[in-house]
Amino acid sequence: MSEARRNWLLIATALTSAWLLEREPSAPPESTDMAMQLLSSGAEAGFERALGPRRFEFPRDHAAHPGFRSEWWYFTGQLGSTDGRRFGFQLTLFRHALTPDQAGSSSDWRTSNVVLGHFAVSDVNARRFHAYERLARSHPLLASFSPLRPRVTLDEWRIERLPGEDERWRLAAGQGDIAIDLSLKARTPIVLQGDRGWSAKSATPGNASYYYSIPRLAVQGELHLAGHGHDVEGEAWLDREWSTSALERTQQG
Repeated sequence: MSEARRNWLLIATALTSAWLLEREPSAPPESTDMAMQLLSSGAEAGFERALGPRRFEFPRDHAAHPGFRSEWWYFTGQLGSTDGRRFGFQLTLFRHALTPDQAGSSSDWRTSNVVLGHFAVSDVNARRFHAYERLARSHPLLASFSPLRPRVTLDEWRIERLPGEDERWRLAAGQGDIAIDLSLKARTPIVLQGDRGWSAKSATPGNASYYYSIPRLAVQGELHLAGHGHDVEGEAWLDREWSTSALERTQQG
């Protein structure tokens, strides 16, 4: 992890850490257990592996890479409202393949992929942290991703890179009376992490990921909390990664 990334995470952690905010659990423990079982289940044979540096192509590489077992779009940010409130947020969507084989059926219900999501909002002034999880099989009515379009959804949760030369993104998520609808624009270029975007986790061949970041995105939009809407702006960070062993990356992060 780079020094800049570490410093930025310290700022974000100050907004969301358990000692600062009174956590509000919103998903039963078995939800997390099920997600971890999915991420660690199944053999890795048949999936593509990150064996060395590659040439990145944008915006195509913002879209899905279904030949790999797992990938994720990870946004964190800090926001301020026009009335002086402070917030933090996280929205992460994961695509995970249970097997490398494509379903031998034309039905959208025959899928080997699932989509998992984490959504969190820190209400700094109220010292509250709201966190939610979701999980659904890949299907147009439930969750979707595409290798051709940089857009991933999970119910109404959505991460989408907008068309055009500029790096512009749209995030939307909600649970109960908490929701975000945010527009983001990159202030800095894309950063390839590790060795030209190849991030080795150990000396074992293939135990690696392809990994890049956009470390500064300007954010504007709306945040809804407890029945009140807030016009907000701030900054966010995008981490984008795909690999065969998602669990190892999550544990080492």
